[in-house]
Amino acid sequence: MPRVDDCIALLLGSHRAYLREFEAEPGTYWLSKGWLESGSHPLKEYNEYVPRYGPEQAMWIMDQQYQHYRRLVFVAHSQDDLDAFHPQAQEIARFCQRWGMRYQEILGSDSYLRRLVDLIQSAKLPHDDSATLHQRNDDFLVVPPGGEIRQEDFMR
Repeated sequence: MPRVDDCIALLLGSHRAYLREFEAEPGTYWLSKGWLESGSHPLKEYNEYVPRYGPEQAMWIMDQQYQHYRRLVFVAHSQDDLDAFHPQAQEIARFCQRWGMRYQEILGSDSYLRRLVDLIQSAKLPHDDSATLHQRNDDFLVVPPGGEIRQEDFMR
């Protein structure tokens, strides 16, 4: 399994790439194709809050949630996805200007996921159920069937 604490590392291609972005701007709200298609984002949340709380109270809730973000980034794996979802991401970016978020687009990489597939295809794990094999490297954690996933395995 990927040894990450945030799925954005998968979209950017490595944990290192994620750390570079995080260190450059820790107050980043990330958008992706998946989140835009079925997840959540500030504009969608606001539109869901308005019927329940009214526009003024809904905006107060949004202010509490997003006031500390400084950057909104749409990360995609292809130029086609950037182009296809650009209008929707721009609409969200206009909404997020309320909190001073600047908008950015990043072309990500599928290299992390490719390395995971390569690791799985090349794995020669023992066929016993003793669950004694528990390996980790910088990018992945290998846990045998019945093995235990531990929080400390994700600490760097």
